[in-house]
Amino acid sequence: PNPTYRKVAYLLHELNVNCRNVKFYMMDEWADEDGNVAPLTYKAGFGYANITPKQDGLPMAGYSDGRVSAGYMTYLEARAVAVQDEAGEILLFVTADLSFIRPKFGLKVMEKMPKTLGIPEDHIILSGTHTHASVSTGRTDIPSVGKFNDQYIAGMKKAILQAVEDLKPATC
Repeated sequence: PNPTYRKVAYLLHELNVNCRNVKFYMMDEWADEDGNVAPLTYKAGFGYANITPKQDGLPMAGYSDGRVSAGYMTYLEARAVAVQDEAGEILLFVTADLSFIRPKFGLKVMEKMPKTLGIPEDHIILSGTHTHASVSTGRTDIPSVGKFNDQYIAGMKKAILQAVEDLKPATC
């Protein structure tokens, strides 16, 4: 692995950092199949939004036994990384602490994207972290879940807008 990872691990250990809530974004290099790395003129930006529901008693994702939420220990988050090439094309990587992104849910996220960003849908990758500690986005039979689907979508949009606004040269 990259030697920097070893230094990060050492510091976390020495400073006795609790990693329960630590998020890492690490990428060794950007290269194509021929080993050509991205030029230093590429830009990158990062975005974040807290998408934690503030209501208890909601159905938990991935549990068929009827488990419901009862507070939270850590926040549920939406995160986005935007990468822009020399031609101005932007590629977005967006992830949210949801069990997964259903196609209908993904389409709703795309519908909320400002057209002024000019980012084609095939330049946006949406993913869920597959946590079972989020509200089930697929339970459309429960009216309150629809409200949180809207909150999740708004959070993903916020993270995307922050990432695009944060674009700057991707150098250290």
